[in-house]
Amino acid sequence: MNIKVAILDDHPLVLKGFANVIGSHSNFTLAGVYNSEAELINGLKKEQPDVLLLDIQMPGRLGDEIAISIRKLYPEIRMLAITNLDSVLYANLMFKNGVLGYVLKTTQESELMKAIEEVYNNNTFMDISMKEKMAQLDQVLRKNQSFKPNLTPREGEILQLLVDGFSSQEISDRLFLGLTTVEKYRKNILLKMDVKNTAGLVSKALKLGLAK
Repeated sequence: MNIKVAILDDHPLVLKGFANVIGSHSNFTLAGVYNSEAELINGLKKEQPDVLLLDIQMPGRLGDEIAISIRKLYPEIRMLAITNLDSVLYANLMFKNGVLGYVLKTTQESELMKAIEEVYNNNTFMDISMKEKMAQLDQVLRKNQSFKPNLTPREGEILQLLVDGFSSQEISDRLFLGLTTVEKYRKNILLKMDVKNTAGLVSKALKLGLAK
């Protein structure tokens, strides 16, 4: 078995690290290393991998949006999300939009290899810590079936940043969005979460397992 693997990540050191790991295993072949969506799209025109490792926190479009595009253009490519974001909200979004696996960048090398092989075989795979958080969320939702906030992918990302203590200006700078746009997102999130302020938002998001 020889699995062709491509990687999309906007951090050069992360790309290099993953490339070295893939290259060190005889049953994997590195089929492309890309640091932007544009590079990825151009590269896929020349060669398609069996499995694409997809960073979900890219500048510009979010990983779940990129996943939708890749699924439409190249439905035969299996996608494995790689991220530092252990958010069940994001994991659910990524699975909904076409990825087969979701692993944290802190995962062990052996676990990553297993994830790639499982995804290659069209099986789903989730980081063990995420499985635990999913189970906790399921328990909470079963106790409170009446509340299921319908957050968009962008709202989910901003929610996580708010929980992490980022200000609106910092979120604006990080996501390349206008400050007014961020404030609108913030108000919508408060409404959807049925809370009055950021403190209440953080508390509820953590309780529901929507953020870490």
